[in-house]
Parts: sequence; structure tokens; C-alpha cells
Amino acid sequence: MQALASVLDGIVGCIAALWTRLNYRIRLGGKQNLPASGPVIIAVNYTSLIDRFLVYAVLPRRVWFYGCTRQRWLPTLSEIKRAWSSSVPENEIAIPKADEFASEILRKGGVVCYFPEGRMTRIGQVLTFTEEFKQFLAKHPDVPVVPAFILGSWETLFSYHLGAYLRKWPRWIRSLITLELGKPLKSPTSYEVREGMLVASADAFETSRYDRLPLHRAAIYAMKRFGRLPGITDMNTPIVNYHSVLMRAVILSRLLNRKLDKSKYVGVFLPSSVGGAMTNFALSFLGRIPVNLNYTIGQEVLTSCCKQAEITQVLTSKVFLEKVGLKPPGEIIYLESLRKDLRTSDKLFGLLVRILPAWFVDRVLLGLSSHSIDDTATIVFSSGSTGDPKGVILTHHNIHANMFQMVQHARATHRDVVMGILPFFHSFGYTVTLWVPPLIGASCVYHFNPLEGETVGKLAREHRPTLVFATSTFLRTYVRKCEKDDFISVRLMVCGAEKLQPSVAKDFEEKFRVPAMEGYGCTELSPVVSANTEGFDFGDVHQVGARRGYIGRSMIGMAPSIRDIDTFEPLPLGSEGLLFIKGPNVMKGYLNKPQMTADAIRDGWYNTGDIACIEEDGFIRITDRLARFSKIAGEMVPHGRIEDKIHEILHTKDPQVVVVGVPDTKRGERLVVVHTPLSMGTDVLWSRLKESGVPSIWLPSKSDFYGVDELPLLGTGKIDLRGVKKIASDKSSA
Repeated sequence: MQALASVLDGIVGCIAALWTRLNYRIRLGGKQNLPASGPVIIAVNYTSLIDRFLVYAVLPRRVWFYGCTRQRWLPTLSEIKRAWSSSVPENEIAIPKADEFASEILRKGGVVCYFPEGRMTRIGQVLTFTEEFKQFLAKHPDVPVVPAFILGSWETLFSYHLGAYLRKWPRWIRSLITLELGKPLKSPTSYEVREGMLVASADAFETSRYDRLPLHRAAIYAMKRFGRLPGITDMNTPIVNYHSVLMRAVILSRLLNRKLDKSKYVGVFLPSSVGGAMTNFALSFLGRIPVNLNYTIGQEVLTSCCKQAEITQVLTSKVFLEKVGLKPPGEIIYLESLRKDLRTSDKLFGLLVRILPAWFVDRVLLGLSSHSIDDTATIVFSSGSTGDPKGVILTHHNIHANMFQMVQHARATHRDVVMGILPFFHSFGYTVTLWVPPLIGASCVYHFNPLEGETVGKLAREHRPTLVFATSTFLRTYVRKCEKDDFISVRLMVCGAEKLQPSVAKDFEEKFRVPAMEGYGCTELSPVVSANTEGFDFGDVHQVGARRGYIGRSMIGMAPSIRDIDTFEPLPLGSEGLLFIKGPNVMKGYLNKPQMTADAIRDGWYNTGDIACIEEDGFIRITDRLARFSKIAGEMVPHGRIEDKIHEILHTKDPQVVVVGVPDTKRGERLVVVHTPLSMGTDVLWSRLKESGVPSIWLPSKSDFYGVDELPLLGTGKIDLRGVKKIASDKSSA
């Protein structure tokens, strides 16, 4: 009987492998990391019901799955029942029996595949590992563990993508799926296995990088697919569907081609609008690199940015240029003046683009087949909140990968409406509000000034956005100026760029009945790293997507690591240290700054400069920025914690105080407090701060409190720390 079961299992296994190969293109990465012989435990993420088939079909060694009694790949009846019903307890599988069988396989030198999460993910993230897995690791300390990651099965028919299981059409025929094997680990903890799995997820993107197209080429296929859906709009432009977006952008590219010189970089000095989006699309179709220039900074910094990128021509609008009061250097090309150059041949070409298939438009009409995923997509100048802006080089691979990561993390679809209130010169705005909507078929509503609360509220009432990406400063404005039903359609409100103040999140949720989630990113990371999202809670299935005080879990394809501030060596679970990130979203480098690039990126890991800790279930908590520390008498003093304590004493919800460090001849640095008008005198505030129990070295001098009418802000809503430091230096030296 046992022999018959083995034969039947082999037949069914071969059929399953053949079916999997026919329906999916499967690529195996890191094959060299799988030991050729001897016992091995493979720990892999659990995204879809066909994950077993994928592993079985592609691994070169015979594999058994934990939880099965005889079969190599077949799930047990208990597992099938749990997959279809959420009312069955998690421990339905006979754990002792499964352990006994798996241990026997390992003793014989076999391969056991384990899904440490226990349940299939409903939220597209790597979930908490089960206690059973931790116990299983403890029982086999001498067996190497190979962490692995399956990339691509989330989009299949057999996952909970789009919130449905089997009740949806397959997204692609012969979808590409990558199984990446990480480096073997000896006697690892479950936390180390999770880290290894996330590193494997980052490597999976590298293995499959050339299966993705550059942004503008991918946009052509997406705009053709979603052509009839509502596309983009703003206050002055009716909704334009994606057929028209593609046609108009191509026509604009022909008009620009007659005006532009041979320079690689072209400045774009436009707000977040339909015109700004079209201009970026058009330049990409020409193979030029758009550099969206910050219109909230001074003339000196603007000139510096143009000089660094060697920009000779800038595209803008006469009306907008008059409004901002700045003038970029170089030749100015006004978009309004291009209308007179429109020819009949341009209109006919646009018509062909609209009616012909996407592959013909891509390869023949526009001739984009030579454009590579490794080409530079844009230069984003960092906000300069702590120093001079640096040109961050982001490739199509960086941004396309980050878009893929963000879409899975936020579970964004063509049904979503994005509120595009972030400027394109900000990396978040460039990735999430410029490229994400056309690539997934979502519509986007643009507005150039996110601090105009009444206008933003009006647009929200009219277009009913479901995804809003903002900052804590913006939310504070909306609480004051928007009506309580303005954001009733929003399912996900994510705030980045600055710390989300708990009081702001509470006020926003109380007024609009929409939870404000905190996210995190860096310009150098294209930019989104992590975010709190919606969880899943039905029956006995509880999958947590958000946690207050944390910035969420890192997105798939990224590996976070906590390192020592001085040695950069990895730290154990629960430690605070520098946050490093590895993934396909790590920038190519800083423009014309090779040494600065080498200092920031070490062996593929980017040093964020933020102090953080990671919990066992993957949630990340940022405690401060390394740049926001002062080294006083040999000790690192955190500015952010002093600010929090002062705001607590003031009982204020608004940021009124910024702490910075200035040079000091005796102790290296000293602390200076720059503040707006306070509800109490600085002497009283200083006394209460001293009485609060903060270390004496954290206590600024009474004479180092300086008042200002208002704190300087950047265009993203963040406090301009560079400007505050200049104020502090000027006042303290005076």
C-alpha cells in the first residue's frame, strides 16, 4: 500500500510540475546556495496555494514539505481545509507526527521545505513566523537552513491579490515567477531566517531585473490596456483617459524634439499637474532625462542644482514662472509657445499611436527597444533639510522595482484613485503619483499646493480618492480646513517625509474616521521603504498590517538590517542602531560624487543615517536620525528626544521647537533651541525641562533659547533643518 501511494504521488507530482511549467515561467536564482547533498531545511514565504508546485517544479533536489506524511508535495487534507475555511484552528495538523516525519527525512539526508508563516498571506507581506517553526529549528541545530523567497506568485489566480481567492481572472498568461535561494545559515534563530528570506527577496529582483521594461515603455502597454479608464486630472483640466494621455504625450514629445538641444538632462520647472505629468512622459519617450526642479527653494540653490546636472534648457509655464518668483538658469522653453508649432503630421502620428497595438507603438513608431531598464530615469535633488541638495541618480530599475513593491504592499489596483498632492521634484511624488497610476491603471487627481486645505478637500469630495500620500504637516492643515466627509472614500492614508505626530494622527482619525498610517522612505531608496497598511481580520485569521509608533514592515524585495554606529556590524534582535537597506530600489549613486556614493552604499547596503530597531515580526521603529545627534563631551545627544520632551511640557500638538547643535570650543558642540512664540516663558520651560529628569548633558543653556515668528519649511512640508541651523548659528554668534 505504501509503495502504491509512493508511485501515485510520483505520478501526480510529475503532472503538477508539468502543469506549473506550462502555466508559469519559473526562474531559479541562487542555485549554488543549495547544498548538493546532505540534510537541508528550506524556509520559504507563503504567498499562494501553488507555492508548493513552484518549489517542487524548479528545485534540482528531491523535496518533502513539512506537514505532509508520505507525499513529497501534496498538501494534507487539513491544509486544504484550512486554505478554504478560516474556521479551522491553526494546530489542526498533527504537529508531532509532522515533526517525526520531517526529522526522519533530515536524518536520511533529505530536503524539507517549511513555510514558517504557517498561513498564506492575505496582505502581501512576510508575516510573523510561527512558534512551531522556532521549535523545529531548535530541534535541528546542525542542519543548514536555506532561506528562500518566491517572487511573482502574489499576482497569480491562487493568491489573495485583489482581495479574492480564485474569484478573479489571471493577470498574465505564463506569468514570470522567481524562486530565489539565499545563503545557507548555520544554527540560525527565526529572526535570522527572516532576515535571510528578505535578503533573498532583494536578490530575486536582481535575478529578474531584465524581465521588466523601462518605465515609459511599460507605461505604453499599461495605457493601452487601461486606455478607456479615467486617467489624470487637476483643477484646470478635465479627466483625461489613458488613451488620450498616451497620444498627447507622444505629440508633445515630437514638439519638444524640435526645440531641445543634445543635452542629456532637461529641467522641468512645473507643479504637480496634468501638464507636468505629460512633460515628464514626453521627455522619457525621447530618451531624455527629466530633472524636476524644486520651486520652493531659493534662487541660489536652484542655480546650484542646474549647474550640477549641467542643465541648459528648462521647460516651464509663463503663468507658473510669474507665480513662484524664481527663474531657472539657461534657456527657458514655455510650453504655451509650443502650440504654434503643432503640425498636421503630429496629429496623424498621435492618431496612429492611439489606434495601433502597444508593441508596434513601442518598437516601431517610437523606436524604444534600445532603452534599457538600467538607464537613468531621473535625477532627484534631495530636499536639503540637513545640508546642500545632492543629485540622486535613480534608474528605471530603481523606480520600477519600488513601484512594484509599493503596489503589492498597499494592494493598489486599477480601481484606486490617487490624490497627487506631492510635488514631482520629491521622489515620493515622482514615483507614487507620477508613474504608479498609469502603470496600474489607477486614476490620479493632481494639485500643486498640498497646504491649500479647502481646495484639497474640494477635490477629494469631487473625485473620491482611495489612496492619499501626505505628511504630518499636511494632515494638520486638513484637520483645520477640511470638512469631516471630505476623505470618507479614503482606504489608505500614508504619511512620510517627517515623523507622524501621534496627536495629529488622533485628531485626523477622530474627524475623518480614517486612520492615518506612518510610512518611511529616502530619496536614495526611490523612495518608499516601509509603511503601515490595512490588516486582515476574519474568523481566526488575524494578520497585522499596522502598529502605532512604528513605520510598518519593509516591503517585499527589501532587506532591512540594524548595524553598529561605529563598526557597521549587524546587531542582534531588539538592538538600536543604524538602519541599512538592501534592495533593487537602492540608488545608482550621487551625481558626480563618487566618494559620497561609496560612503553611503557599502556592499549594496544603503546607510539611511537613521537610528532604528526591528521587532521579531518585522515592524520597524525609527528613534532618531544620526544627523540629528550632537556629540557633546564624547556622548551622542539626540535632538528629537529633547524636542519631544519640550513639546510634552508645552502640551502642544504643533511643532514649535527645533533643537540643533552648534560648535562649542569647550565641549565640541552645544545645544540650541529655536522656537516659535511659546505659552510660557523660556525660564519656566527650562526649569520644567530640568525637573523632567532628562540627563544634564541633554539640557540646553538658558541663554540658548531663541524665538522666531515661524519655523522655515521645505516644499514637502518638512522643517528646513538647514535653515533652522543657520538661524541658530547667526543668533548664537551674535
